[in-house]
Amino acid sequence: MLTPQNANTQTQMRAFIEQASLDDSRALGVSLGTSTPVLTLPVLRYCLKQQPALSVLWKYRKHPIPARRWGISMARSLPLPPSLSRKSLQNVGEELKNIEAMLQSGQEYLFGEFSQADIMMAAHFHRLEEVALGAILEEEKLPNIAAA
Repeated sequence: MLTPQNANTQTQMRAFIEQASLDDSRALGVSLGTSTPVLTLPVLRYCLKQQPALSVLWKYRKHPIPARRWGISMARSLPLPPSLSRKSLQNVGEELKNIEAMLQSGQEYLFGEFSQADIMMAAHFHRLEEVALGAILEEEKLPNIAAA
């Protein structure tokens, strides 16, 4: 089962998942879910620049989330404000410290047993590794994350 049995733990996990989710109703860089994409955007921009602009517009015109259709297309040519990148990096760092603290008791999983939150974090960690930021997951200051 991917949901903890304890009602209090379920509530904590739901709050964690909400904070770690990419939610279009929240501004970029205010949560783990809206900060991770900001950190990976330079790689996306590089890939998009390898394609003709009209090709990018054509490919992303059918994205199921309308705001992202233009956002992805604009990412090809418009850099992010440095303040947003700094804010996002700081937010991811703070959240990694929080996750490290959750694992300090020696438990293998975030909420004591394997759950949706662990799957979500695996996706976040994979995304960080894909854009060459995986080394932060192996930091001496994050031994429990590194061991996971």
